[in-house]
Amino acid sequence: MTDINTQITTDGTMQVERKPNLNILMTPEAMMQSQIDGLKAENESLTRELAELRAKSNVLIRATYEDAAQIAESYRGGKRHANRMRARTPDYAEAALEARDRAMRNEGRRQAAEACNHWHQITHIRAAILALIEKEPDGKRDE
Repeated sequence: MTDINTQITTDGTMQVERKPNLNILMTPEAMMQSQIDGLKAENESLTRELAELRAKSNVLIRATYEDAAQIAESYRGGKRHANRMRARTPDYAEAALEARDRAMRNEGRRQAAEACNHWHQITHIRAAILALIEKEPDGKRDE
């Protein structure tokens, strides 16, 4: 048994590649282990890539804080604000973004609850939506 891999090339012709399917020679357990090993390798690769992207975004966030601090210093009395900006870390930016996202979700939930209030049949849906807001209050969490 063979797997056929076809691709259309840039000049519009079709290229066919035949690979022997070696999986028929493997036990189901070996096939599953092979898939697990492949997924683990892919996970490790993606984890490294994510770490690199986080490092790059952290550099950009720090540069943004520094730029804002330099602008603040140019104003009278801005040195104190500039120092506060320089003390910020990417964690502050992530927390602020999460708080903003929570507030936006809750606003959408409030609007949905308000829309449900007009129809008596779905007041239980309104109660469920309002319960979601109680679980995730606006603003920063103390976790």
